[in-house]
Amino acid sequence: MRDTIETNRLTLRPFTASDAATVTRLVGDWDVARMCARIPHPYREDDAKQWLATLPKARAEGASFTFAVTSAKDGVIGAIGLTRRDADETFEIGYWLGKPYWGQGYATEAGATVLAYAVEDLGEKRFQAQHFEENAPSGAVLQKLGFRYTGDVRAMHCLARGAKVPARLMKRTPEREAANDS
Repeated sequence: MRDTIETNRLTLRPFTASDAATVTRLVGDWDVARMCARIPHPYREDDAKQWLATLPKARAEGASFTFAVTSAKDGVIGAIGLTRRDADETFEIGYWLGKPYWGQGYATEAGATVLAYAVEDLGEKRFQAQHFEENAPSGAVLQKLGFRYTGDVRAMHCLARGAKVPARLMKRTPEREAANDS
């Protein structure tokens, strides 16, 4: 199982404790935090350190595989990961990028890479994702990655907002892929 994955423009690698300040700066931006379910606002460096400390154990247990999304020029620009859902044994993909890196195709590039990793290294073929209704760009990224809307809208708690926010559920399965190919 690979720890580091290279793409044309990015390196996906495990986070280290030294990434805490950069993570804090990037997700501390309200525009980033408000589009994520599990990021509080304000976001402090202690929050980043606590989160980063949980990642190796979750990976070792096979529960979650989180990567720092890095560029050669800027270092850490975001995060992407897969978390195993207990209910149906599928993986849920989640990601965030710092605001300066929005709209440059990085989320799609990292997403395609982490999904290929899940298929090749973990043997997984079924995935789900959710995005807040107002975050249409995230929905567009997920559609480019082969996800399709299920029609379900759920009230999902957003830590940064301290409220439930409507979120749209998407899935990517071999069956859906075959239907899209025909």
